[in-house]
Amino acid sequence: MGELATLEPGHYLVSGYAKVVVSKGYALITGGRFSEGSEVVVPEYRAVALEVPEGCTVSVARGEAKRLEKPSIPPEWGELAQSISRRREAVVLVFGDVDVGKTYFATYLVNKLLEAGARVAVVDSDIGQSDIGPPATVGMGFLGKPTALMCQIPLASAYFVGSTSPAGHLLPMVLGTKKMVDEARRSADAVVVDTTGMVRGGPARALKLYKVEAVDPQLVVGIQRGGELEHILRQVEALGYEVARLPPSHELRRRGRVDRRAIRASAFQQYFSSRGLRSAEVSLDEAKLVGSFLGTGVPASEEVVKAVAASLGGKVMYCETSADCLVAIAEVASVSRQKLQRLMEVYGVVKVLRRGFEKGLLVGLLGEGGGLLDIGILRELDFSGKKALVDTPLRDVSGVRAIKIGSVRLGKRFEEVERIPLGYV
Repeated sequence: MGELATLEPGHYLVSGYAKVVVSKGYALITGGRFSEGSEVVVPEYRAVALEVPEGCTVSVARGEAKRLEKPSIPPEWGELAQSISRRREAVVLVFGDVDVGKTYFATYLVNKLLEAGARVAVVDSDIGQSDIGPPATVGMGFLGKPTALMCQIPLASAYFVGSTSPAGHLLPMVLGTKKMVDEARRSADAVVVDTTGMVRGGPARALKLYKVEAVDPQLVVGIQRGGELEHILRQVEALGYEVARLPPSHELRRRGRVDRRAIRASAFQQYFSSRGLRSAEVSLDEAKLVGSFLGTGVPASEEVVKAVAASLGGKVMYCETSADCLVAIAEVASVSRQKLQRLMEVYGVVKVLRRGFEKGLLVGLLGEGGGLLDIGILRELDFSGKKALVDTPLRDVSGVRAIKIGSVRLGKRFEEVERIPLGYV
């Protein structure tokens, strides 16, 4: 980590990659109290608020420790955290645009709730910039000790949305958040819900309002610079919910699209590499496909397969029909609208997928009752052999009862290379 630089008493913003070492007294990191002997690692792309009191010895190795003239945590945050801590039992939803410090505030709040003696859980529904669990999931974790960063809270449970963007996935976003909050409520006094920065436009309004109604929080916190959330917060108040408005921190790291993509790739890589990937064979007799037209019908007759192949002008590897659709996997360079039209006149909705379409798709591996066992990367769907090949950290796939197809395709380095349109598969 390099040599340690001892800090003078005061307020700092420590940016990673860095290590904070408390060798005497204590330090406050994102509102959490870290006593003598504590070591906190700040990963790349992350930053923490550090307060060094008088008489304490705190050092930082590598990274940047920027000294601040005033605390990066606004006094309004502290006042609201005190008020919420007095309740102890509460579900708090945190709303805000991108780069206003939603996760920063949520982390600060859970530390203060823990300090007040509450049993605390966090639900991370920011599927694009996930801290608890991998991207494309709504993650939930319990706070057993102070935490400098939300990403350091252990994952207890997750819901697979299958996308890193809420657009086109509003229903699973609301359902997943609701399920995780309900599960957290069974063991925690206080539940804090972090959300995405999607706050503009009709889908954003719908997502936020239905999430509020589904979760039924005691408080909705809106962090805003200049009224950019009012179109949502006023409607939340009209529904009868309590709303608290907060300013953002004056010290925030802005992230562009490139940074966000890099963070997602790093999160996927960390999740998979830290647990070890293995290639697993999952029986399609035991585990059904979910979230896809595939696997929901019956294999087409030889006559139908020949007719589809003739219309497409290529070899058909697999074909099935259901009450509302015909799906074919074919070895074709492209499919013209005219060819599709002929098939649609006979079969209605027609889905033609190119051979190998499944390679790299993110999937959720579900157990009995639909709970997420783990995620994986789909390598092959073999309908003739009735099996799926999946790279996953899950050691025992015998309990997998469903493979939920996601809308994201990952590359060799776990980078996001494609988002699949809803209903494509």
